[in-house]
Amino acid sequence: MYSPRMKAIFIICVLKVLVNTNDAVDDKITLDNATTEEYYNPYEDEHRLILWKNLFIKVNTLLAETDKLNNKMLNLDKKLEDISTRQQQMEKNMNKLEMDLANSKSSTDLIKNYMHEINTWTTILRRMDGSVDFYRGWTDYEEGFGNPPDGEFFIGLERLHQLTTAAPVVKLKIILKTWDDEERYALYDDFRIGNATEKYKIKALGEYSGNAGDKLRYHVGQNFSTFDADNDNADGNCAEEWKGGWWYKKCLVSNLTGRYKQKEHANSSGILWNNLEWKGNYYSFKYAEMMIRPKVNN
Repeated sequence: MYSPRMKAIFIICVLKVLVNTNDAVDDKITLDNATTEEYYNPYEDEHRLILWKNLFIKVNTLLAETDKLNNKMLNLDKKLEDISTRQQQMEKNMNKLEMDLANSKSSTDLIKNYMHEINTWTTILRRMDGSVDFYRGWTDYEEGFGNPPDGEFFIGLERLHQLTTAAPVVKLKIILKTWDDEERYALYDDFRIGNATEKYKIKALGEYSGNAGDKLRYHVGQNFSTFDADNDNADGNCAEEWKGGWWYKKCLVSNLTGRYKQKEHANSSGILWNNLEWKGNYYSFKYAEMMIRPKVNN
């Protein structure tokens, strides 16, 4: 099919041919009659003028229609280009959504695996015989140290942060034993530790239950401190004073990383869980263990 512009050009060419033919015929008639009688048509020029005017109007009309069509085509091209761009963006969004869903599924699977594997309590700190020195610097506490899983050790602040944020809610259980082998516990139903930027602060503790006393509550919101990283609220360095790394405030109500004291020195500061209703303040316990596991809603 021909475009309107091509049709207009074709019509102009045809009309030119016809006009030229008429001119040739008129010239011939004029020449033929010149020998007999003089030929004169007073309306010839006006007739041609009208013819060209009509032709001009038709051609301009066709050209105007052609421009309109061209503009419509340009608009259609733009719309098609916009549609193509939107389609590409939708494809990108779909790909991103698929990746996000895949990552989400992966994260969910990791949490499910974690919750499946840790269906019992996981020890993060143990004190039992004084075989491991807990008076250490920031790097050791961040990375972890000691003799896991059966000896004395601390799991490390970075791992503790990851574990307490891998599940929606993580419980904390603390077990304490006296030198008379009396055992008590403290249970918290929402334990969460911050990241390195937050200096591994206790961000949540939840509700307390148990019979050892709620002696970790005082330390909620506190950054972790060591002798070479003083992040407490006291004038001095609590980690230096109490010989261990902990979430000191001004300075403590509990400290399970203090010096391990033998039975004859049990009433001197060491592994502390200050409870006036049990063993009083500054009693150093024979055994201390911190354990975590995901909280499963029944």
